[in-house]
Amino acid sequence: GLALTTRLVDIREFDLENFLLDLEDAFEGPLARTAVVVVAADLLVDARIDIINLLDQILEPERPILVSCSQATATEQSALADHPQRIVGFSMLPLLGGHRVIEVAGTARTDPAIVERVRALFQAGGLVARSVEDRPGLVLARILAPIVHEAANALDEGVATAQAIDDAMRLGA
Repeated sequence: GLALTTRLVDIREFDLENFLLDLEDAFEGPLARTAVVVVAADLLVDARIDIINLLDQILEPERPILVSCSQATATEQSALADHPQRIVGFSMLPLLGGHRVIEVAGTARTDPAIVERVRALFQAGGLVARSVEDRPGLVLARILAPIVHEAANALDEGVATAQAIDDAMRLGA
């Protein structure tokens, strides 16, 4: 089966030092058999660096570390790791209700077998995993961001109401 452990942190109360100590303890205890670790600390750039470094030190080299590619490529983040062969980038847009697509991007140094394990894990969890090139924003966010920007401009210019723009996108795109 697929088990998921999530650790959400309130950015206003974030204490990196204590978080890293707690994380290290968790991987020595209840998370010792974790197959894959996901780092999605996009708003906390310094924290992401420290979290990747710590995970890279405490996990066995064959265990994948997934890194969110919304602000940095997997390649950029893999430069932080002693074991870059295990770093796999990912992106998904949860705001697209009902869509279950997740993008997966290896780097030039990522072991292809690890990328396939990650894809298989996501697919086993009911997601549609697609391999894409490791580029900033990957594919979905890169295409969607200009559309969202244009919709905001159209609303600002009085071209249509928010509801009409929303209907046009849902029904026409």
